[in-house]
Amino acid sequence: MIVLRKLVADDAPAYWALRLESVEREPRAFGQTPEEQRLVTLDETTAQICGPEGFLLGVFDADTLVAHVRFARPARSKERHKGYIHGVYVTASHRGQGLARKLIAAVIAEMREDPTMEQLLLAVAIGNLPARATYTGLGFVGFGIEPRALRAGDEYIDEEHMILRLR
Repeated sequence: MIVLRKLVADDAPAYWALRLESVEREPRAFGQTPEEQRLVTLDETTAQICGPEGFLLGVFDADTLVAHVRFARPARSKERHKGYIHGVYVTASHRGQGLARKLIAAVIAEMREDPTMEQLLLAVAIGNLPARATYTGLGFVGFGIEPRALRAGDEYIDEEHMILRLR
């Protein structure tokens, strides 16, 4: 049974492991390296899950975490009108089922309920056409390209910055 819900402290080990999988299998999509993720403690992961300025959503197939997305809102008052979507990942065995779309749609729905939230932002690797199609299908539009946003070994990855205006 597929369930989408916010992660809680007890989900830290599962999230840590899936995050490691994401940076190992998709080095062009994430700014963190596997070596950096391995240095993250479970306490730090729990703090990220339970932090006051955002949340993580996950998709569970039975008891297994198979997808995640992180929402973060800046703490500074001049930036509180916007939020960021980070770390969208669906494990290979569950791709093609619309899970990333469901995760992001859930973030959008929650943020539409917050009258102080005006816009959502994200960045996507230029070559990641399935992710870009998901984002544009949900109403995000590109507003700029960051050349060489990431460097994976000897390869540079350009990122498109995208926005969804909620109000």
